[in-house]
Amino acid sequence: MAEFSTSQLLQNPRRRWKYIMMLLYAVTTLMCLNIVKDVLVFPASYRIGDPQHAELMVSRYRELKNQGKSPKSMPLSIFTKYQEHRAVRLTHLFPAAVWSATIPLQLYPGVRKKCPQVHKMAGYVFFASCFLLMIGLGLIISRGLMCSRHDFPPLGVPVPDDKFSIASIGIANEELVALSMGLWFTYTALAAVLAARRGDFVRHQQFAVRHIGSGIWVAIHRLLFVDMLTQNRDDPPAQIKSNFDNATIVSLALCTFVAELVVRRDLSLGRRQHETARTTTTSQTAAKIMIKKVQ
Repeated sequence: MAEFSTSQLLQNPRRRWKYIMMLLYAVTTLMCLNIVKDVLVFPASYRIGDPQHAELMVSRYRELKNQGKSPKSMPLSIFTKYQEHRAVRLTHLFPAAVWSATIPLQLYPGVRKKCPQVHKMAGYVFFASCFLLMIGLGLIISRGLMCSRHDFPPLGVPVPDDKFSIASIGIANEELVALSMGLWFTYTALAAVLAARRGDFVRHQQFAVRHIGSGIWVAIHRLLFVDMLTQNRDDPPAQIKSNFDNATIVSLALCTFVAELVVRRDLSLGRRQHETARTTTTSQTAAKIMIKKVQ
């Protein structure tokens, strides 16, 4: 019975894709929860404006330094830089948690089919938080709070010859890169909203998936960057910044690729299903004509 089920799964593209999508849903949900945890629970970047929480973070930072569990060159400002920027916390950090929390309600087919009103209302919150996020990104850039300016040396600083850096492939302005990503993030959201208003829910779903891919990469970036920090605690500031950049390009490329793969695969399966239905209809029509002729 197990062998039959495995064979059946491999021979049925739609069923195989269904299980792949279930896995992607689960992974995406975990990434969303991780962002919510980072923003609201710990290290709770949104709460850094609270003096007690800020003091707790500073104490934790020094404790890790003394125990040798944190890179020697890791600046404290990477955790506390939004302490005096309430507008950034309200327009970028908090909306990021809201955006992440509403993603499962946008993605899961069961919610769309069984609770369409929940999906619709969550969609309003989802896209509203997206546009707030971009206002926050503008504030971060205008106030010089990007990591390349505020926390680390500028892009292009020398790194060891045997290390790869995003700067080595010609990206020399982090603000420009962030702005480009923000424009794509906003465009995909607008395209999804406009498609829904026109009743084109296929296009709406495609651009919603692309939109999620253009933002959820932050969760993977944090995991990659933390892993690099853990394994290389003696790296100089320039190398830490290089690791930050490398984690950015890898996580962004991965999420963009997976989102586009999902969109293209769904289109392919949809066309195949449409062709099968059309062939079946044609065959049924031909059969009816033959029966009439015989009669």
